[in-house]
Amino acid sequence: MDTLAPVPKVQPDELRARVAQRIRDAAKRKGVALTHLADAAEVSRSGLWQILNGEVGASIDTLARLALVLGIDPGELSRPYRKPKSPPT
Repeated sequence: MDTLAPVPKVQPDELRARVAQRIRDAAKRKGVALTHLADAAEVSRSGLWQILNGEVGASIDTLARLALVLGIDPGELSRPYRKPKSPPT
């Protein structure tokens, strides 16, 4: 029987913070104002602010709409950041 590789444990507040930062980063990279993002993704502005402040978790549907507007894969919103590789010595 195959065993699964250990999965890093992520607390909900850590995941909400990661998703919020990924949304901010993608919006900045794509030049999308957060007010436009909320409107285009059919998310209330206050709802988006709550997501970005880590006050609430976004539903899968909301994440999918935000990713669509940002032109990214929805999975990118929860993917951990890679640690920079140290230069060879």
